[in-house]
Amino acid sequence: VGRGAATEDEFLPWGPFAVPVRANIEMDYAKVNLQVGNFKLQSYYNQVNFNANGIDMPFNVKIFNTLVHNSLEYSGKFGEHQTISAGLVARQDAFSGNVTQNQTRSINQFSVYLQDAIRFSSKLSLTLGGRIDSKPKTTTEMPVRAALVYSPTPSHGLRFTAAQGFRSPSLVEYFVVSPFGEARVLGSTDLLPEKANSLELGYRAIFLDNRLFIGIDLFQETLTDFINFKPVDETTISFANGGESSNTGAELEAGYSFPQGLRLQATYSYQKIEDKNPFLGFENASPKEKASFAVIYNPARGVFLNVWANYSDRTTWIIASPGQTPAPQQVPAFVNINFYAGYAVNPNFRLAVSVRNALDERMVQFPGGEDLRRQVTLGLEASF
Repeated sequence: VGRGAATEDEFLPWGPFAVPVRANIEMDYAKVNLQVGNFKLQSYYNQVNFNANGIDMPFNVKIFNTLVHNSLEYSGKFGEHQTISAGLVARQDAFSGNVTQNQTRSINQFSVYLQDAIRFSSKLSLTLGGRIDSKPKTTTEMPVRAALVYSPTPSHGLRFTAAQGFRSPSLVEYFVVSPFGEARVLGSTDLLPEKANSLELGYRAIFLDNRLFIGIDLFQETLTDFINFKPVDETTISFANGGESSNTGAELEAGYSFPQGLRLQATYSYQKIEDKNPFLGFENASPKEKASFAVIYNPARGVFLNVWANYSDRTTWIIASPGQTPAPQQVPAFVNINFYAGYAVNPNFRLAVSVRNALDERMVQFPGGEDLRRQVTLGLEASF
């Protein structure tokens, strides 16, 4: 059982717009888990009070949301080579606020899922899974996934994954009744979920007496049925599905461990997003390239040093306030270097200093976002 609160600057996705807001969030929650043998029961309740005001613009959203979730899962062996997981889920999501003229709207969801992990041999395994999500007022979805893992030797592994996924329309997209600039926006219960189909190929290998690690991942994802604004008339806006985008890329990782406890690690990732429809604006809103390099030295005693250098490519965002025409805004590429160093008196006691954004490069992750400046923390760490 708990309660929390936070204030943060963020972008509130609102159809094709990304509205900069300062959000005040309060949450109360209660959660119970019970496990008996192979069965696990989980119940939780969340209550969220969300209040967002536009930054330098007249925009306000108030939402009071409650979520009740109950699930029952079974996981156990089926013979010598199979592990079965199956479950049931029942939940209710409800909200009210100025986006519904203070009327309470809710969605019930009932789900059943099944996963079968089959181990054919020490070298080959297959995992199959499927799920049915039924929302009586809207849609029923049945995504499936499969993962094949082949390890010809203990030091080499190849993995192939195919999966489907979806994002159901939010309660706002279903039921909103709210002013938006000079017009008003109405939700639509005719909306379909946004869909994703993905393929991924991964390879892991260890060489040189477990000192050298290499990882390679290739991925391709297609996203369809995006939920966007749709003009109904001169004074009314609603939502409709439309548009397709794809994401293709690779992630590379390498690490080498020296006998003295020193480790070097590097990563590089590249992705290419292609929008099939120009109004989507996703192609340049995520960095095409990212890279990192780390030096990690953590002896049980003496001086220790950890350095991480991260590079993120530039991005271009299509940003607009209500009533304005969306326009591109750029965030330049940046390098972020972090240090964690100090002196270990023994394995259980050490003095440390942590420096985040050591170069003090003024950077933001998106237009209007928090300006990340240098942060220095001194600490005394002890374990007993």
